[in-house]
Amino acid sequence: MLNSVIAATALAKIQTYTPVADFASLLSLSHFSSNGAMQVQGLFVAFADPAAKYKSVIRDTSQEYGSYDYSVVMQPQEIIGRLDPMPGANGVIVMGKEGNYTLDIFKGSEVIASLDFNIRKFVMGDEYTGKTLYLFDGPWRKYGAFIYYPDGTVKFRLWGSVSEIDSTQTVKMTVTILNNGTVVGASKELVASKFEWKAFEYSFVKPDGKTTMGPADLAKLKGKLEIVVKINGQRTRSFVTEMKDGRPAGLPESALDFSPRSKSILPKTVASESNENLLLYLRDLVWVTTAK
Repeated sequence: MLNSVIAATALAKIQTYTPVADFASLLSLSHFSSNGAMQVQGLFVAFADPAAKYKSVIRDTSQEYGSYDYSVVMQPQEIIGRLDPMPGANGVIVMGKEGNYTLDIFKGSEVIASLDFNIRKFVMGDEYTGKTLYLFDGPWRKYGAFIYYPDGTVKFRLWGSVSEIDSTQTVKMTVTILNNGTVVGASKELVASKFEWKAFEYSFVKPDGKTTMGPADLAKLKGKLEIVVKINGQRTRSFVTEMKDGRPAGLPESALDFSPRSKSILPKTVASESNENLLLYLRDLVWVTTAK
């Protein structure tokens, strides 16, 4: 009986809302500097309609570089679906040159997610004997998020790459959080070693150097929050937001009624955690953007 009630509730939500991509999984799609390609598979979608037809397309202003059709694998939450390429397809689309591109995800003829990015050529060595790479850039640099876990921890997720400073070596990344200009937490070092953008999660140690900042500590803050990212000790970017009702304020794009839907940023993400059933869970995200 309970399962039927849950299923009916999920169906009502699916019928009420237009599907929206899990933005965190969109940013975590695999991309490859060796040939300037992106693999569009395993993308999670909220309010997914398993009966609908889904498609991905990557294009620039003059042409399409590839597209795939998808089946929807529904997850235990019922309203969450995973887009998998049809059997025999791998979801890889190769651009292979510099330019500005857009990845669109369609439900039927409607665009439900759109990601703008660019690729630039980078040569390791000289033009004659060096290795040519195609480096991605765009929203990975712009967005970060506070993620709240059920064990009472809060972490900061961002996307990092050695390409952020055009390094060809591994780099050390740290994050510091300031409240109205005063340091209230700092992370340990994490190492980035890839030209591709990867997700990193940081905990903040309070100024006493002993205890980790939790949701209750964050809730006590008021006013401006700035999250400063340093690579090899040098500041590279910062995210800025305001505290509101005990949490970072978030983005207008995270509202359920935000339009256009293709630019919505889901305030949740699908997280896998250790359990015997390998279930997936929805976790709260509060998104922030880099300072203007």
